[in-house]
Amino acid sequence: RHRPHTTHHAHAHVGPRQPTHGAHMHTYARARRQAGQAADRLMLLSTGSRRARAKATAMAMAGRCMSSSVAADYEFRSIAVQGTDGNDATSTLRKWLDERPVSPDALFFFTHAVEDDHRIATGLSQHIPECKILGVNSGWGVIGNNEELENKEAVTALAAYIPGVKVLAFESDDLLGAPQLEGEAEWADFITRTPKNSPDAILFAGTTGFNESYLRIMDNMLPHGTKLGGLVDGHMFLGDEGKQTGSVGLLFDGPIHIEPMVCQGCMPLSEERFKVSASFNSFITELDGRPPLEVLLPFLEEHSRDPKGHLFGGLTVDASAIRENNEDIVRPSPSFLVRHIMQLSNEGVALAVEPNYLEENTEFSLQLLNRETAMVEIGLALKERERPLGAMMFPCSGRGSNLYGRPGVETDLLRAKWGADLATAGYFAAGEIGPVGFKTYIHAFTTSFALFRHRGSNP
Repeated sequence: RHRPHTTHHAHAHVGPRQPTHGAHMHTYARARRQAGQAADRLMLLSTGSRRARAKATAMAMAGRCMSSSVAADYEFRSIAVQGTDGNDATSTLRKWLDERPVSPDALFFFTHAVEDDHRIATGLSQHIPECKILGVNSGWGVIGNNEELENKEAVTALAAYIPGVKVLAFESDDLLGAPQLEGEAEWADFITRTPKNSPDAILFAGTTGFNESYLRIMDNMLPHGTKLGGLVDGHMFLGDEGKQTGSVGLLFDGPIHIEPMVCQGCMPLSEERFKVSASFNSFITELDGRPPLEVLLPFLEEHSRDPKGHLFGGLTVDASAIRENNEDIVRPSPSFLVRHIMQLSNEGVALAVEPNYLEENTEFSLQLLNRETAMVEIGLALKERERPLGAMMFPCSGRGSNLYGRPGVETDLLRAKWGADLATAGYFAAGEIGPVGFKTYIHAFTTSFALFRHRGSNP
């Protein structure tokens, strides 16, 4: 792994982190007022960070911009290259990688509207053959260095230098069973791991033939490991191998943890929650012993008089703690799963949810999604967390400028909280993968964040 020349980088120790608190519930009136105020403050922060963006732009050389996050023995680096083709992007990335005396242990790259992007996968695999490489071609845009590049010719990358962490590649061609792990590794080696030493995974999957049953398989293989990523409408790369269907991923086993931060963009329309007292498959036939339309009609009428966004259904999740060595271990996540309301009639409420999800005592609430609620949710999530070693983000293609009216709002919030030098990369996804409670789901209108931390540190 060592290169002939020597380049040194600084090290910084990771300080103590604050614990993650639970999700917040608000009445709609209070939430609306606080959302508007907070959104204005956050927008000022994001637009005020133009100075930081200008500084980052001043660092750009030949159309590239770089970030680096260093802590102890680990380093995460990111780069964004705009207006390029596969050959030029490969050359730029190789020079960027040569700035360090060793190869990264894992490398993620993301492309949009780049001609011959398969050359990037081939060129990188030849240049750093011992590194595990995952790549995605996105139809909407990519993220790099805390900047959202929508509908622009661009390549971004995140390099992870994480000595002591075992990185294993896996892939599936048909999504019908457990993916194939590389080498002699077997999933049985990880099924019995505890929450404190279970590997975490980043995975990408093609949209064709994908459903949540594959994520149930992954939950069974890694019951205590984080699974984060997104669906791909273009093609994916594992090393130099490209594919449009199935899935690819990397498993991180060792003293590093991938903390999930799943932001579904919603806040409760009111504090009212209703018990699902009767259901069939994905269809709620009774709420609190009454027809759902009868229960929800007053809220729907109020919303119709002054629409403030899109309505979704929220279902409570089992956030019970796991006991291990007399210590509570709770996976930080939203307290409810947001789903599309497919039908609302006298017969009941149809939700886009797995048929067996509507168990006894599940509670239902109306959720509101708009620009303000999405910004406030991310702001609250960031407030509870300290800066990670590096980050990836997978926003829905319906977010970005489609939701906020301009690109870069969410990366501006990251920059305002954690600085412009946080190594960050990702892409706009055709479906976002991330946990709610102790199950992994495919989401819509969501941004799934993957925050890399030293294992054992508090968020």
